[in-house]
Amino acid sequence: MNVSVRADLTINGCRERPAFVGPPGSAVFACLHLPSRPASRMVLFCSSIGAEWKYNYRREVLVARRLSELGVAAVRLHYLGAGHSDDGELTFGGMVDDVGRVRDWACRQVGVQQVIYFGSRFGALVAAAAGRDSSSPLACWDAPATGAAYFRDLFRILRVGRLAGSGTVDDMPDAHDLLCSGQYLDVLGYTVGPALYSSARTISFADELGLPPRTVKLVEIGDAPRAQQGASHVVSLAKRGFDVAASVVPEGGRSWWFHDPDWRPVEQREAVSSLVEETAAWLAAVACEQVSHGS
Repeated sequence: MNVSVRADLTINGCRERPAFVGPPGSAVFACLHLPSRPASRMVLFCSSIGAEWKYNYRREVLVARRLSELGVAAVRLHYLGAGHSDDGELTFGGMVDDVGRVRDWACRQVGVQQVIYFGSRFGALVAAAAGRDSSSPLACWDAPATGAAYFRDLFRILRVGRLAGSGTVDDMPDAHDLLCSGQYLDVLGYTVGPALYSSARTISFADELGLPPRTVKLVEIGDAPRAQQGASHVVSLAKRGFDVAASVVPEGGRSWWFHDPDWRPVEQREAVSSLVEETAAWLAAVACEQVSHGS
């Protein structure tokens, strides 16, 4: 495998190793977070897409760094066609392949075989699929029940933005029709392509998980409606035989796609600190449990 590794950075006693995994022209950017002592387990981060990827980026970095402080290795990546990675057309299958490529590289770097997954929003679907063959545990933030449900949320953001601007959606083209006709969609300055839409709109989180048993942690970020949505998701997954735990982390302020006049860095937000600590603690505990069972 062609890999270009940059010099390690040391932050809070832990090392971070940025790298480009793959040949020039199709290289995937990854960053490996290494604890100060040898790690026996690793968490692989599957981010969301578009503006959500940007919004959660710092939060995910904080979780990865917290994991390394707890003695668990972590690796993050940018899908091909996003972030620092080389250009490419995003598709669901391609994103899962990117995760597999980075997983293989990172496992060799750390010297581990077992991987735990983390996914935020659309990335929860990717994480579910990437860890299906090994029935790996995973933690998710705001996991959508289906690809169609995820895209409906994106389309709603488009309509809200149009209402905030022109005050009407009467002349707004139908997002589904645009994507099905092969056109691209701009959502808050980020492109959603027809290939991604067609490859993901019929999938479901439960199907991508594979067959039980599989351990899943669902974290819903927000208010009572989010909690209710998460509860129904838990019931559905539990009926299919999955070991599911759920929690809600309140987050004050306006919806993330609006400008917040009281904006503060994420490190200074109590809700974000709670989110980071709860997520990292659960992932680290699962990692320790796997080690103790020799899996």
